[in-house]
Amino acid sequence: MSANRCADLVHIVEKTPVLGSDIAPRRRPRLAARILRPRFRLVLRQLRPASLCYKSGMLGRRVDREPVFRPVAGSVFISFSPCTMEGCRLSNDAPIPATPWPRALLFDLDGTLVDSVPDIADAINTVLVAEGFAALKVDDVRKMIGNGIQKLVERAFDASGKPLAGDELTAMTARMMEVYGKGLTVATTPMPGALSAAAWLHRRGHRLAVVTNKPEAFSREIVEHFGLHEMFTVVVGGDTCATRKPDPEMLFHACRELGVAPEDAILVGDSPADVNAALAGGFPCIAVRGGYTNIAVEELGADCVIDSLDDLAEALARVPAPSPSA
Repeated sequence: MSANRCADLVHIVEKTPVLGSDIAPRRRPRLAARILRPRFRLVLRQLRPASLCYKSGMLGRRVDREPVFRPVAGSVFISFSPCTMEGCRLSNDAPIPATPWPRALLFDLDGTLVDSVPDIADAINTVLVAEGFAALKVDDVRKMIGNGIQKLVERAFDASGKPLAGDELTAMTARMMEVYGKGLTVATTPMPGALSAAAWLHRRGHRLAVVTNKPEAFSREIVEHFGLHEMFTVVVGGDTCATRKPDPEMLFHACRELGVAPEDAILVGDSPADVNAALAGGFPCIAVRGGYTNIAVEELGADCVIDSLDDLAEALARVPAPSPSA
């Protein structure tokens, strides 16, 4: 196989029957090793008694397309290059008989999963400048985010010296929606640790939802843009329910959509609206630093505060599950 051809992709799964029940278990790793280059046999010996098969499910076949990693609990994925071990990726989580608590995690979007303030600031400043006002600083806009687009527009115009209400506020909100809808992901980026945390949770079997005051259609576009839609199977936006955070109804709605009881869920957010919704609904809450809040994150009242989503695994171990009688 030439160096230009795709890597072999193998999928090592504990007690997999793919190699055939007529092959003695002690011989399966040895048989599997023969389909790989000799220099990889040490890796297989270290992983015994795991069995090995190609991702395609066809023993002895090579994969002639780019490998796609789809993590499965209790599995180890390895991509073997024809010439090098560069790019080798391992996931060696122990198999889990059932999803550990919490069964579901409800994530805020802006300031928690993604940093969307550059695109939001650009949109609101476009609206303000068109109305004859000076553009706001990005840091000032950051503090206005968290209670939906209409509240953002109200705060932005109020900071510019022109309070809005009634039809004026409705019209400027519609204009903001139009402008922002054309540039949802121009400069928006994932928050530190967001993508890896989501993949880790999904691999372990946790059910994931986005619960945000941003309109649902906008939220879905952003979630899909970053490839999170297969992990976050539920998206609850600010126009999904009759009320928004800090009212807890959005959290209860997400639990119903996920098929879990509220006591089996936890909220991860960054703002007062997030934490207050969790407190009002009786949900445990983890607050993430670096989001959109004008109150110190330690003062929000969350059960746990973390620096970034890279610390989420440890935080989950520190937040106790509700007692059965709670």
